[in-house]
Amino acid sequence: YNERTPLFGKREPKYRRAIEKFTDLVKKYPQSDKIDDAAFYLGQCYEEGVIAEYQQAILWYERCHQWDPNSGYEPRYYIARVFDTDLGDREKAITYYNLVLKDHPTGQFAEKADRRITALGGRTAFERTQAVERKF
Repeated sequence: YNERTPLFGKREPKYRRAIEKFTDLVKKYPQSDKIDDAAFYLGQCYEEGVIAEYQQAILWYERCHQWDPNSGYEPRYYIARVFDTDLGDREKAITYYNLVLKDHPTGQFAEKADRRITALGGRTAFERTQAVERKF
């Protein structure tokens, strides 16, 4: 885990090596309190590396959330970003951005998620609040 910094780089061999290391960590230490960190970094390797295997990135970000729903990484924001910017799936992006707002309304990614929802033509936080209030 502590070796992560030199493993990241813009060249594929470094990403492949990072993927091997983090995958090995997940397999060898499934009860580790760092397993969600490894899953998050695997997601980043698959999303941001020259590899660009977006479905794998989503899978690892989901595992990060599964293993630690209160992860400071807010992996659902990164899932939304993959759907938004990499896969062009507007509906899934909005769904995941909304999950970020639901789970962490004051978190570090809440404002970014709200802006992206608006940019994608979804309802803003204010509009969602107004809709809920009208129901009651």
